[in-house]
Amino acid sequence: MDEPKTVVTNLDLQKVTWAPTFVDAAKKSGWNIADTPPPNSGLNVFIGDEIDPRHATPALGLYFLAACEALTSEHTSMLLTGATIVPSSQTLRQVAQAFPDIDPSRLHILGFPLDLDRLATFALEWKKKEPNSVIFLGETRPEKQPDLEVNIAKKLIDLGYTCYHSSPTKVSIRSQLEDIGVQVIEDIQGEDYLKLLARMQYVVCTSSHESLYVSGIEGTALGAQVILPNNPDAGYMDWCVRENLYNPDDVQSAVERIQATREDKNGEPLGAIQQYDRAHFFNRIIELADRLRSSPRNL
Repeated sequence: MDEPKTVVTNLDLQKVTWAPTFVDAAKKSGWNIADTPPPNSGLNVFIGDEIDPRHATPALGLYFLAACEALTSEHTSMLLTGATIVPSSQTLRQVAQAFPDIDPSRLHILGFPLDLDRLATFALEWKKKEPNSVIFLGETRPEKQPDLEVNIAKKLIDLGYTCYHSSPTKVSIRSQLEDIGVQVIEDIQGEDYLKLLARMQYVVCTSSHESLYVSGIEGTALGAQVILPNNPDAGYMDWCVRENLYNPDDVQSAVERIQATREDKNGEPLGAIQQYDRAHFFNRIIELADRLRSSPRNL
């Protein structure tokens, strides 16, 4: 009989944007969700940085670190669990730099779980895209380079493109975007978000330091062309189309990337994103746990 498998989390799923996607994928893959490990539990994956030491020993579970912020709680969670799972090569480098005392053999790039079958259903429903539609996604904190978004959007609107910005939270530069003609959609998530994204022809990212850029993977699965800043250290370099990269210091470069992909077929499959299929992701976790158990020195 298969051992029980549990995602253990203390995260507020309404506030951590990536967490609902992770939890939903885990449920669909047959995992339990709990705030503490169940009695006599088998394999546990902890998400969130405040792991209770009463419930975590090196042999008990694995720790998923979505993005490294060099927090003491992250370091503690790594020490309390058997191994740390990260979504991308960028996150792996950040962890190694922030916590040089952590044995590199305890760090494993396994990606992020997405329900690609569900996304394929939306892609079929919205196979005909809204012509010349461009969407910017997510928060507009300074590190996301919102000024770059404003400048790119202004040029695109002048050229006849329709630009949107959608976010599950409030958009700090809403008035600036609306002043130049961007349609801002706040507090959107779940099915409404996917339906909007599925209509779009282009997804444009202005942040050069994304740990993976899950929204871009979703956009790709839905048939959009995803246009990204050219940064060889970014997490999205693990899956992106190199021809869709632009120079983040040159607004015109982003516009030209979009214009260059105008004739490309929407919905063309991209093999690189298959690694993020939820079944593959959770199978890799099980395989990792089996390897660790067969090598006690790693626990």
